[in-house]
Amino acid sequence: MPFIPQGNVTGKGLIAAFLGMLISYAALRIYAKLMDAYIEKKEKELKEELREEEDMGDLY
Repeated sequence: MPFIPQGNVTGKGLIAAFLGMLISYAALRIYAKLMDAYIEKKEKELKEELREEEDMGDLY
């Protein structure tokens, strides 16, 4: 059920709500970019480890 304000909605309240949503959105975008970079780094490391194992002949 959506939140229904009980009092008058003021300009300050609307600005605060908008800024809160904007900050939350920005934080999620930054987190997503950091996780993408981390995943790419890990994939690169795993590929390198697999290549080393294949070169050593330990992998069948």
